[in-house]
Amino acid sequence: MNKKNYPQEIEYNEWLKRQNYFLNENNKDLKKKLAEADEYIKYLLDKLELLNK
Repeated sequence: MNKKNYPQEIEYNEWLKRQNYFLNENNKDLKKKLAEADEYIKYLLDKLELLNK
């Protein structure tokens, strides 16, 4: 029989640190994507404005 290896239990504080790190990294990524989307929307609006002239 194969013995399954289960993840080792971690302290609650360690779990919170890891969650916090994960959420901070996701937040950075989402802020970057939002800034890029905002920049692209402004670019498209400028193009539309030029087309309407």
